[in-house]
Amino acid sequence: MHEYVRAGITLLSFDLLAKETGALHAITTRVGGESLPPFESLNLGLNVGDVRECVVRNYQLVSKALGIELDSFATCKQVHGDRVIEVTEKDEAKGPFSHYHEEADAMITKVPGPVLMVRVADCIPVLFFDPVQKVIGIAHAGWRGTVKEIAAKTAEVIVSRYNSDPARILVGIGPGIGPCCYEVDERVSSLFTKGFSSGEQLITERNGKQYLDLWEANRRQLLEVGIRAENIEVAGLCTSCQNQLLFSHRKDKGKTGRFGALIGIKE
Repeated sequence: MHEYVRAGITLLSFDLLAKETGALHAITTRVGGESLPPFESLNLGLNVGDVRECVVRNYQLVSKALGIELDSFATCKQVHGDRVIEVTEKDEAKGPFSHYHEEADAMITKVPGPVLMVRVADCIPVLFFDPVQKVIGIAHAGWRGTVKEIAAKTAEVIVSRYNSDPARILVGIGPGIGPCCYEVDERVSSLFTKGFSSGEQLITERNGKQYLDLWEANRRQLLEVGIRAENIEVAGLCTSCQNQLLFSHRKDKGKTGRFGALIGIKE
């Protein structure tokens, strides 16, 4: 990934997607915004207890940095499920301050204008772009969504709805809590060891504790639906380790902000 500063805020981009002229994308960080502790400073979460006026100013900064309209953000109520919704009209975006539109954990579109966004603070954002059919998608993959194969289902819906070739789809697996820090209990680890091919490789045991690799779990399920390995970029940034750069719900003991993952089609 590449880190850069624009309009006073720090952003991240995938090298794989940055080469494409047909889409804009970014991963925001926690650096450069208006929010005060414990939400310092570029918090994009509207329902975490932060002052609303600060969050609004943060969105204004992101809009300015990316050169997009404030009402172009398309969001959904993230519920750790496997529902994929299609944004079919520019007007459906409505912006972040109409709050949540529908319960879903992934969005797709081929309409220029809407900027699809998920908000996270340990869960994995997954970005999709088909440069041939000019289609984008985004998914929110925590452990529950990963078990339900939300990333793979997003790719499958893109293929079925838009006649995309999975071998041409580019994917960015964004920052999230890494296998270095994501301790899970036996109940969660068993869902991965039993539910994934060679699932035991997704769990590392250290000092009697089990740690889960969500990045690899999502990468594997994408490979299984035909995404090519060379078309998947894994950020490899752990939100807990990189807590000065990114929000982490676990590291910050539940009192923290949200960073955003965004992708749109360039008109």
